[in-house]
Amino acid sequence: MLTLPVLTTPRLVLRVPAVGDAEALAAFVLRNREHLRPFEPARPDSYFTPQFWAQDLSTLAIRALREELVTFI
Repeated sequence: MLTLPVLTTPRLVLRVPAVGDAEALAAFVLRNREHLRPFEPARPDSYFTPQFWAQDLSTLAIRALREELVTFI
């Protein structure tokens, strides 16, 4: 059975995000929208919604298991 990578130190745990993280990630990008605007490309309003993040996150585990892409939070 394949498992997703988890990187752990005494003070930090990095893991592949899951659909259950969509609310928190949407809140994070919305909260930081103005601060990050000069450094990020133009984003549609949908980017700042939990629905966008749930859709985006739904493929990350599969892509990590295929060794195509690994994203950590």
